[in-house]
Amino acid sequence: GFTYGAGSEFQWRSTGEASDFIVSTAVATSKTDSAVVEIVKELTDVSGNRPLTADELTFALRSRTASLPLQFETIGQKTAAIGYLVSNRLPLDFYGTLLQRFRAVDLRTVNDAARLIDPHNLVLVVVGDRALIERLLKAAGIGPVVVVDENGIPVE
Repeated sequence: GFTYGAGSEFQWRSTGEASDFIVSTAVATSKTDSAVVEIVKELTDVSGNRPLTADELTFALRSRTASLPLQFETIGQKTAAIGYLVSNRLPLDFYGTLLQRFRAVDLRTVNDAARLIDPHNLVLVVVGDRALIERLLKAAGIGPVVVVDENGIPVE
């Protein structure tokens, strides 16, 4: 009951840079702490003692495949897709074979990937009303709260 939607994905890079695992959502300010605690709990569970289920995999694959056409609706989206191919040195048929590769994903592979998530080494980026959110996050005891400016420089 925190949000209408949350998502996660690995942002893979083939250029020698570290890849990222990203979870994103939007929640009411008053629920920020609870939502962050739940996200950390889910990541801890799926990387440890609660593997993902076949139903969860089926839901995720259906969501990803159903949303594929939406990624190519505008000129900007098409340009970004081409930029992704070039910057990651991917083959020109990458998008044409994406559905086939999604369908090849199995539960074992997904759970192997989930075990790579280290829930004790997360960087959580929370954006919102600092006056309300900072206090909530500190009280939740998730970890140290560091406030940064738009350039990533810590501020008091």
